[in-house]
Amino acid sequence: MMKRLAQRLPVIAFVAIIGLFLMACGGSGGGSSSSSTKAQGVYTGTTSTGETFETIVLPNDKVYALYGITSGNIFWVYGLLAGQGSSNNGSYTASVTDYYYTGADYSGSVTASYVVGSSLNGTYSESGQQETFTGSVSSGYNFNTPALLSSITGAWSGALMDGESATATLNSNGTFSGSSSLGCSFSGTISPDSSNDNFFDVSLTFGGSPCVLPNQTVSGVAVDYLLSDGVTTQLVAALTSGGSGTVFIANRANSSSSLASITVSPSAAVLSSAIGSGTLQMSASALLVNGNSSICTSPTWTTSDTTGSILTIGSSTGVVTPVGGGQATVTVKCNGTSSTAVPIEVITGTISSIIMNLSSTTVTPPGTVTATVVTSGGLTIPSQFISWSIPSGTTISTSGNSAVITFLNATAGTIATITATVTTNGGSTLTVTSPTIIII
Repeated sequence: MMKRLAQRLPVIAFVAIIGLFLMACGGSGGGSSSSSTKAQGVYTGTTSTGETFETIVLPNDKVYALYGITSGNIFWVYGLLAGQGSSNNGSYTASVTDYYYTGADYSGSVTASYVVGSSLNGTYSESGQQETFTGSVSSGYNFNTPALLSSITGAWSGALMDGESATATLNSNGTFSGSSSLGCSFSGTISPDSSNDNFFDVSLTFGGSPCVLPNQTVSGVAVDYLLSDGVTTQLVAALTSGGSGTVFIANRANSSSSLASITVSPSAAVLSSAIGSGTLQMSASALLVNGNSSICTSPTWTTSDTTGSILTIGSSTGVVTPVGGGQATVTVKCNGTSSTAVPIEVITGTISSIIMNLSSTTVTPPGTVTATVVTSGGLTIPSQFISWSIPSGTTISTSGNSAVITFLNATAGTIATITATVTTNGGSTLTVTSPTIIII
């Protein structure tokens, strides 16, 4: 990798925001499998010669790594390393081929140590020269979630490693076809890997001339992930066959269909419009159809109170300012998808504490107890603005200002309590626990 740095010209550039294989959105699970003792996972890092690399090690220890240089938030890709490795008890070795963007290839080897779920550090050797590298697992890519074909179907625009721009269309049955700006056509298949880890197996066959690899079939892996702008999805395929290798990097705007849901916090609130009571900061998070979490970029907040007599909300900030008494809802639109409406009650008095009233402090199963919550000023809080915690063996139904708790089964002589929590100005919460309920 190291000896040709002075010859390199920018070939494939893309907005990485730190991340080729790695920049998924959010997502629990991290970049490697904590249940495995092998080196599998995704890593990003730098070398002793100042290069940047992005690597995926598969469950079978095969490795693919893109390398180049990073300038600002642009990653210039110059080549692909690929080969078969072996990992055991923190040691990883691999024999690899270095596929340079000009079409030349070189043999090399990797000797490294790894910490499961944490790091991959070592030495790369090629033609009698060596360079060291330091890599760490990306916490932003959920390697342990199965890849979903539905997340990548459709049209993509990008480039091949030789710098040609290219487009491809991926079908729901796993077939795809595409062409480059110079007239090279290609087709193939893509499918989620049988390991149920978060990558795809790819086979691609080029057409005849003018393709750089005419009539050749290359195979490898692909990953898709959301860039940190929260809008752009990137698809990266690393493909090899003998002495030939290439990379396909493509982008597209993240469609609203890839967002499974949007969660708004808090889910309800009771605010005071009294002077000095303060505002409330709303926040939103998104969940993708592949199970990864996403950021909500450029959110647009709106309220049902179009006159602003009850509350106002910053369209880009999500800051709620209470104005006068009444009820309204707020909604956020994120990456083309809207959340469910969040109810907010605004009262003109202060809210220093809340009190819970019960219809009875004794109950015989199956029996019910009705609970209401009022402010210290005597205002009853509608039940939809309250988060309820009820004992096991009970159910709850809310309507209007009250909640009905049904005790389905409980042992006579035992006691139970009900808890109510209300979010108010500044995001602070008020919690009240009911008087003791005796089961008879």
